[in-house]
Amino acid sequence: MENFDSARVCGKMEVIDTLEFSLIQSPSLNITNAPSEICAGEAFDIEVASSFGIEVEDPDNDMTITFYDIDNEVTQTIIGGIQNNSTSFTFEDIELNNSEDYQSLTYKIEIENNTCHKGTVTGNITVIPAPEVEISIAENGNVFCQQNSINTKFSSSVQGSNNSYQWLYNGTDIPNETSSTLNLGNVPGADFGNYSVKVTNSNGCTTESNKIRVRQDCGGSGPPGCEQPQTVNLNASWDACESIKLDGTDYTTNGSQSPLNFTWYLESDFTNENATLTDDANDPLRYYHAAAAGKYYFAYKVNYGQGCSFSAQDSVVVGYHADMKTEIICNGNNYEVTLLNKSSYYDDFEGNTTVDYTITDLNTETPQGLISQDDLEAVANLDEGDYELKLQLSRNGYPTCTITDTIHLTLPDAHFSISPTEYCSDESVILAPDNPIPGATYLGMARKNQYFGNPATGFWKR
Repeated sequence: MENFDSARVCGKMEVIDTLEFSLIQSPSLNITNAPSEICAGEAFDIEVASSFGIEVEDPDNDMTITFYDIDNEVTQTIIGGIQNNSTSFTFEDIELNNSEDYQSLTYKIEIENNTCHKGTVTGNITVIPAPEVEISIAENGNVFCQQNSINTKFSSSVQGSNNSYQWLYNGTDIPNETSSTLNLGNVPGADFGNYSVKVTNSNGCTTESNKIRVRQDCGGSGPPGCEQPQTVNLNASWDACESIKLDGTDYTTNGSQSPLNFTWYLESDFTNENATLTDDANDPLRYYHAAAAGKYYFAYKVNYGQGCSFSAQDSVVVGYHADMKTEIICNGNNYEVTLLNKSSYYDDFEGNTTVDYTITDLNTETPQGLISQDDLEAVANLDEGDYELKLQLSRNGYPTCTITDTIHLTLPDAHFSISPTEYCSDESVILAPDNPIPGATYLGMARKNQYFGNPATGFWKR
């Protein structure tokens, strides 16, 4: 696009100068992958592409999806997504609320662009009603001493009719158990562990119920198949940052017989999703990586053989999980660097955990002063250089968690050359940066006039 400066010369208008410039477009977004219909509660992804590269400063806050019903009322808002690269974005594991009837929803995606206006795109999705199911103990309780005495009866509560059922033991289908109730007294080899049911309705949507554990308790003595009373204890502890230690070594031998093997259970959906086994070389001593703050549940069974086995359970709280984001703003002479505390907390650990920030110059190994800091963020002004950024969480009696990052700060080289050095009054003047930086935007100034440079070629024309 050209901008014309004109003036009246000898009674007529003439162009006396031109300036070439281009307008930065707002990003145009396109939904590249998304379902047109989904069962309520079923996780799905939406993938979005931009017409050109854009920069999202904080995907956790600058990417949103808002869902609207047919009356244009907001039903859900999801904040945060993933920037795969400058033109590709993903919203992961979206789950939409359930209802009694089909829902036709419109959704609007908004992605903030640091350079210019936000990008937006809309789509439509139909939400299919899914069954809501809960199981309970109908008869005989869920605590037994001997495995062959297990006879718990479970019932299920589900709305609607024409439902199909599949009962599960520790997440695995129990053969031929496809009614609305389950009698473990009729299940060959029924064992201690977690039981649940999957229900599929006439719409084809499936929901898994809550889990109920059938556990072992012999009142301090082993089952009748054991030669002597047994002591079996499990101790779960938050022993280090992001680490859970399971110590099942506190057990007695069955006479002269040592345990044949150990069976381990992750006792909740949260535990299954966030606990990853890292070391089981010395069974029954195990270590798990904890990917989030929360309460974790574990159990194990010591099998002595010949009908003798014994179980124990324990839980452990991981109070906090360290996470940090960084914002960097160039002020012309230095940089304003903000450390954002994105850590997660469990229960009363939020607000009762000490948050410390440290910025260290890697060249001089000296700490840098902070302008301000609180539990949410810390701010510092930094010169050019290499720095280590550190966020540390601590609380008396609990592990200290630290997360670090490194940044390289360098101010752009603004030196430029003019060639040739003499021009006619109406001739274009070429100013070329000596060391152009790819992707940078340059601003040239001549007296009171300003001219934006082309970052691709790195020069100005007048």
